Amino acid sequence: MEFAFDERKAAQAAAWLLRRHKGNLNGLELAKLLYLADRRAMCEHGYPITGDRFVCISAGPVLQRVFELTKKSNQRAGSPWSEYVQVCDDGALRDTGRDDRGELSDYDCGVLDRICEKFGAMTLYELTQYTFELPEWIDPEGGLVEVDPKVILRAAGFDDEDLAVISDQLNAERAFAAALGE
Repeated sequence: MEFAFDERKAAQAAAWLLRRHKGNLNGLELAKLLYLADRRAMCEHGYPITGDRFVCISAGPVLQRVFELTKKSNQRAGSPWSEYVQVCDDGALRDTGRDDRGELSDYDCGVLDRICEKFGAMTLYELTQYTFELPEWIDPEGGLVEVDPKVILRAAGFDDEDLAVISDQLNAERAFAAALGE
């Protein structure tokens, strides 16, 4: 099961979190907080906010593409990410000041706010320890292991019928996007 990554929406979600943290996040913290937001959204209604891949790295579960986008070496001028997120030379992240929610729904913003309330005051160490306790955590032994979203959904109580419905909807969305030439 793979969702369609939306870099623009991921950047908007990142900027939303950065504004609530007054720009006081590094890339790993942001990738973990967005992981937890995507995870919560998926557990509540079957779909994540960003559509990014869930992966385990040695520091715990993160969103793969978001984590890559938080690195200075991966910045691309004119990309959706650079419109909303500035990666500083010291590795700190700042929102660019673009104050629009764009494609984020009221629901998405609510999930992001709840994640900030629950996890926003945690240190990176505490956040990492928390993610090590999630049922989908697999020690990648220095590498990277992709997490099948079905593992997360099953842990949240979704059954085979629920997973089939989500899978059918994803296939229909892909077919529609292909028909539009996206």
